Amino acid sequence: MEGMEGIEAEGKRMFGTLARFKGGNMFIGAHGDRVFLRSAPDDLRNAPEEDGVEEFKPPRNVMKEYVALTKRANSDSERFDLLFERSYRYASSLPKK
Repeated sequence: MEGMEGIEAEGKRMFGTLARFKGGNMFIGAHGDRVFLRSAPDDLRNAPEEDGVEEFKPPRNVMKEYVALTKRANSDSERFDLLFERSYRYASSLPKK
């Protein structure tokens, strides 16, 4: 990812695969064939599907602060980088756990 220097994250297993955490706060992971990101209130969550995100609804879980990337965002590296950076910055702003 271009322009992503300085990204520091811890890896931890979540949903049977690796997720990334900043200060103990998860900000990106995978569930099945979907990538999900943490979103700030009224940021990614309320973006229209054309922006590459949709509601993240894994079975039996409520993940209100997370969105799933659509195929459009996964195939557009610039869009993916932008969404990733927003998620990372939001997680970085949260109190450490």
